[in-house]
Amino acid sequence: MRTHYRFLAAVILSCSIQAVIAQDKPASSEQPEKEKEAVKAPVISSAKQLSSWLGALRWRPIGPTSMGGRIVDLAIHPQNPDHFFVATASGGLFKTVNGGVTFEAQFQHEASISIGDICLAPSQPDI
Repeated sequence: MRTHYRFLAAVILSCSIQAVIAQDKPASSEQPEKEKEAVKAPVISSAKQLSSWLGALRWRPIGPTSMGGRIVDLAIHPQNPDHFFVATASGGLFKTVNGGVTFEAQFQHEASISIGDICLAPSQPDI
């Protein structure tokens, strides 16, 4: 039995060595220096353009005016993910119908503006 294992190991070893020897040598991947520089130049210039363009942008808050609040819950429409409600701990309830580009206040005329949890009715998620 032991000789069978040795024979099997020898066959496997010889097959794997044969597979390694039979492979072709890969083509040289070295490019001449001029070609390397020609490829690098557009990438570097576009990266510099992008960083200078992004560097010109400045962070600015666009609302709501109370930037100290935190979002405590989201309720997303099951059929249309661009429609959702956002509940905040100190700023009320907001609704968007355009994926968060703009929000409309929903709870601004109530005595308490703090919201802890929201849920959409499965039967009528548009309400």
